[in-house]
This record gives sequence, structure tokens and C-alpha cells, in this order.
Amino acid sequence: MTLREDEPAAAAKAVKPGIEQGNASRSDRRRHCNDPQNGIVAFIGSCLGGIWRALGAERRCFACGSVFRPTDSMPFCPACAALLARRESGFCPLCGALYAWPNLPVCACAACLKEKPPWDGLLFHGEHEGLLRRLLLDLKFHGQTHLGSALGALLSAHPALSELPADILTPVPLHWTRLLRRGYNQALELARPAAAALGCPVQPDLLRRIRATAPQTRADRSERVKNVAGAFACARSPRGKHIVLVDDTLTTGATLRAAAAALLDAGAAGVRVMVVSRVRRLYGQ
Repeated sequence: MTLREDEPAAAAKAVKPGIEQGNASRSDRRRHCNDPQNGIVAFIGSCLGGIWRALGAERRCFACGSVFRPTDSMPFCPACAALLARRESGFCPLCGALYAWPNLPVCACAACLKEKPPWDGLLFHGEHEGLLRRLLLDLKFHGQTHLGSALGALLSAHPALSELPADILTPVPLHWTRLLRRGYNQALELARPAAAALGCPVQPDLLRRIRATAPQTRADRSERVKNVAGAFACARSPRGKHIVLVDDTLTTGATLRAAAAALLDAGAAGVRVMVVSRVRRLYGQ
């Protein structure tokens, strides 16, 4: 196939307008981007978007990561908040034992009627299962310390929190060797939001764990009691003070009993316990 003598010139004329049009459109975009007025509009839009997010118009859920519009101070989206609903009935108010029927009224269990725990009251959020359990394990063992403020917000929103007589909040301490390995105390991360809601100080050094104890995850009740017996001592006097003892989870209560006993032996006026979750315990265990 051959071109006539005038075809190359005609093809060039046909292509040239397209090139010129493309160059013109790129030039228009450059002028648009370089226009000071357009830059100011983009800057103002960015600032307004930042202010909108800072004011809480949108928030990212701490559990699933989805973006949502909050209606309260909870850092969880509505779907996750439903999975993290507070247990409001069917438990013992002293040890938190969970009854098989959740609609039973809040009433003392047989074990606490027989032998009351060393503390005067217990506040917890929910059962140690599902999403709540996963978040607590991520906080405790996977370094996700930001979950401390989120889970602490659950405690801060508890309606019984304002009724707690509290002079000092103190977390159950870790032994220094475990604290060195983990890098933080998850109980302290939970205590900070609750202390802010109560308007009282956190004293993380009020209690000391004076000897290292074996991990209690797989230990039964008797082994847990023996493991933590005499493991705590007060670094300073709590005499005459009402202490709120904070931990992440209550299983058999052996650790909290030992810590509460150390506070009372040192002269505390009373001890209340605050935990995020309670492990289900069958009667007789």
C-alpha cells in the first residue's frame, strides 16, 4: 500500500490538532492546579475535614476498624458495641460468678454467702468470651496498648462507677521481670480512663509484686491460690484510704484476693475490685 504525495501532509494535519488539544488540556490542568484560589479552596477543605474528624463526626472502630459516626463517647461501632454489651443481671455482685440464666436478679452466690471475699464490692463489664475476650488478649499479649483506653472506656461508662467510694485506683502489679518482657502493665492501661471518670489519682506503685509467680492461665483454683500467696506487699501506706483495685480479668479471684489482702493488712479502709471481664465458673469449681 502506497501513500499519495499529499497523504503524509494530510495525516500530519489530522494528528496535529489532537496533539495541540492534548497539550492545551494539560496546560489548563497546570493552570488550574497553580491557581492560588484553587489551592486555598483545597487547603480550607482539608482543614474543615480535619476539624470534622477531630470533633468526632467520624471515628474508626477500635475492634473492627470500620468508620462510623459516633453517638456517644464509645470507641466502638454499633455492631461491635452490640457484641460488647454490658452484663446487667444474672451474676453475683461480690465475686461476679455468672449464673446459667442471665435474667436472674443480681444476688450473692452460695460461695460468697459462706465466705465473703476480702473486698467490699466488684464492678465488671461482661463475660470473658467472644469479642471482649479477643480484645483483652490482644491488649495483654499482643502489644495493642491502644485497646487499654478503649476497654477502659467500657468501665468508665459503667453506671455503678459513680457509686464507688474511691480515693485511689491502683492496678494489680506485674513482677518487674514480666514487666520488662511485656513492656507495659495492661491493668494500668485500663485504670487510667476509669480514674479520669472518677476524678481520683492512679497510683501504679502502691502495690508491689515481691516475687515472680508462674503464669496462671492453665492452673486450677488451688494452684492459683498457692501460686500468689504472699506475692504482694504495699510500697507505701494506704491507711484510711478507699482503694479500687483494677485488673483485666477475674478467673478464680486468687490474684485479686491476695492483692486485696495486702492492701487491707497495710491499713486500707476498704477495697473494691474493678475488672473488664469475668470468666464463667460453674458451681462447685
